[in-house]
Amino acid sequence: MAKPRILIVEDETIVARDIGEQLTEQGYEPVGYCIRGEETLEAAKTQQADLVLMDIHLAGGMDGIEAAGLIRDELDVPVVFLTAFGEQETFDRAKGADPFGYIVKPFNPSELRTVIEIALFKHETGARLRESEELYRHLVESSIDAVLLTDPASRILRANTAACVMFKATEAELLEFRREDIVDLSDPRVVKGLEERSTEGKARAELTLLRRDKTKFPAEVSSVICKTADGLIRSSMVIRDLTEKKLQELELELKSAALAAAANAIIITNCEGEVTWANEAFSTLTGYDLSETIGRNPKDLIKSGQHSKEFYQGMWESIKAGKVWNGEVVNRRKDGSLYHESMTITPMRNAEGEIKHFIAIKQDISERIAAEERLRESEERYRMLFDDNPLPMWLYDCETLQFIAVNDTAVRNYGFTREEFLDLKITRIHSEEDSERFQAMLQENRQSSPSENEWRHQRKDGTVFPVSVNARPLEFQGRSARLVIAED
Repeated sequence: MAKPRILIVEDETIVARDIGEQLTEQGYEPVGYCIRGEETLEAAKTQQADLVLMDIHLAGGMDGIEAAGLIRDELDVPVVFLTAFGEQETFDRAKGADPFGYIVKPFNPSELRTVIEIALFKHETGARLRESEELYRHLVESSIDAVLLTDPASRILRANTAACVMFKATEAELLEFRREDIVDLSDPRVVKGLEERSTEGKARAELTLLRRDKTKFPAEVSSVICKTADGLIRSSMVIRDLTEKKLQELELELKSAALAAAANAIIITNCEGEVTWANEAFSTLTGYDLSETIGRNPKDLIKSGQHSKEFYQGMWESIKAGKVWNGEVVNRRKDGSLYHESMTITPMRNAEGEIKHFIAIKQDISERIAAEERLRESEERYRMLFDDNPLPMWLYDCETLQFIAVNDTAVRNYGFTREEFLDLKITRIHSEEDSERFQAMLQENRQSSPSENEWRHQRKDGTVFPVSVNARPLEFQGRSARLVIAED
């Protein structure tokens, strides 16, 4: 695995070199040094930096905060601020550049490593979330089915363009409706359908629905009831107009949140575990004043009861043996609320080599834990939307024409295994009769816009069948791709 490449921006040469040596010792790769803010953007770009350590006060006309803003806007490279000044005005200005961390000099190597790792993780997670959001957005926008989002009171909260077309209403008009307003209540299938949707899970029913002008049409309604990350109950409805063979797709709403890098909390204890020193960040993290902390054992202040006796015993055996302990702990604040923290405990020896104190560096990672859960939920929703779709779907590379992903329905309908599909090009499933027309479409570069066409596809066993294909362009992992939904 490649070492993270870090650009150091510091106008004090000795300090910069010392930071570089610390980074090298900790397994990072310093890729350059800058002393002026004006040089930073180009250096970060040419050196392909993964992270920038930026002093706020620099030589020249541009300070580190302004330079960090340019790097954020143009390169999307995470910046961690370094400063020897802790005044509130500086902190307030620094927030405007959306830094991924903030370290007040002087700092120790463990603190530097902790902040860098949190910043790199936050940036990577944010990128994955943005990529996931972009794919979901394209899926919803490319849907030719109506998608509605309702609350427990059956009020419509959101409607896509296809829904507006289907119900002959604007989104504002649909938001005044309840779910029952679009259902023909005289249809005997309605009662059973509503009962199926009243419990958490999936349901599907064929119902008669009503447009805004009260005209009726048959439809297949797929409903999913679930809890969002904030505990709210939501029902998403995907409606296919059976009279026009509309395609089906679930609406997915994803909210992403950036992880906040907090200042490290530091406490020093003696061999009996009593706190002999703590910084202000510890008070901010736990809610205890320093006067309430000094002389007390942390277990009497912040122990949550979430870990076993063996967990703490293993921790103490490790640090008393002179080893550095790293781990994640659930602790309790003064107000009783729980939080997750990443903690490093380092034994401190005296001149005779005896362990006399322990220093613990703590970082609140509650937001990271929540972000991982949101990411897991978003990936699960994507699988529901893509893999469980009743119509064949696939994604292929516009340049190589290679399949990138296929859903289970495509595997069943075309006879290829998933592994075989991913070794094929899109031209493989087009019949010989359509080959010339399909090649002409590729040559005319018509893949850059949405399209609806009828083709003749060929299964693995050679059978040919007609399909209606709805395709939309999108960018996937930095490459031009095309999302396809096919209906026999």
